[in-house]
Amino acid sequence: MAERDRFEKGLGAGWLSAFRWSRDGTAPIEEIADKLVKTLARNLRTESGVPSFGDFLTVIENSSPESLLDCFNALDRIVHAENGHRHVKIAAEVGKVFLAQMPTHHSQSAIGIGNLFTEEVCRAIIDNRFFGKAEVPLLLEGKFSNYNEFRQWQRQIEQLMQSDLRKIAEKLLRHPDAKGLRAPRRRVQKKSTSELLQENLLAD
Repeated sequence: MAERDRFEKGLGAGWLSAFRWSRDGTAPIEEIADKLVKTLARNLRTESGVPSFGDFLTVIENSSPESLLDCFNALDRIVHAENGHRHVKIAAEVGKVFLAQMPTHHSQSAIGIGNLFTEEVCRAIIDNRFFGKAEVPLLLEGKFSNYNEFRQWQRQIEQLMQSDLRKIAEKLLRHPDAKGLRAPRRRVQKKSTSELLQENLLAD
């Protein structure tokens, strides 16, 4: 029980709600997706977005297969300069994978490389703050019978979030400090107090 309490406290607001809804089955998958998008936007806002994001974009957009090692070193220097800021570290890891797959991104992306990279960073923050931490506890709690089932559930949520993540990425690309950043409109509208009371009466 103490271990569960430590884990839940470590998740932080927003991520914790999404975890409990997932574990207890008390919210539809669409509402979990809404919560994750909203929490991402709030975290970006409160943690100053992704510091030195323009430097990341410069490295990404001016890279070449021949300069891959130099680019990796440049990403590491950004992390060091920003004292290991959580979002900066995540962006650097995304950047390294992104650079290694750059030919594929160039040939398949219908949007700009900067937009695609920013969207991947947003997705990676959610993976770092939520999916990566929730996986084992949800399996241990019996919510999913195996790893593949968890991954299928994760992919469903990611598909629901995709358009919202793209919108957040567009805003973050324009304002890397995330000032004033807000999540797109919810998929599942909050119920009014009267609706919740009516539901409780019907349940009784």
